[in-house]
Amino acid sequence: PPPPSSSDADRPDDGDEEELTKSQEMQFELSLLQVASRVADIHNNMGVVHEMNRHYRKARDSYVDALEVYHNTCRRFEEEGDVDVDRTKRNVERMDSACASEEERRALHDEAGRVAGRVEEEEEGEG
Repeated sequence: PPPPSSSDADRPDDGDEEELTKSQEMQFELSLLQVASRVADIHNNMGVVHEMNRHYRKARDSYVDALEVYHNTCRRFEEEGDVDVDRTKRNVERMDSACASEEERRALHDEAGRVAGRVEEEEEGEG
């Protein structure tokens, strides 16, 4: 057979090309997972900011968004020793509690306002 030309020598054979594609695919997947983890971290950080501003629903939503990225894109789950996912899960639970407390405080505040209004009306009626 004739010796390979320089253009043939520069080209990998089909087996090498397939391996290169698998390698590139694995590298792309790793890059995607790293970016997705950073996106989840951003959602977590947004949750912290909302929590510090006492916007508990927004904080909870940000933490839930982070969990969804961890679960659906990164395939990272709680109870598997993943500290980021476990922390985020606890943040969601804490915000659930904070939201419930906030609603209870709001209801008590509203009730106090109604009672004060009735007392004021009674005092005006007596005077």
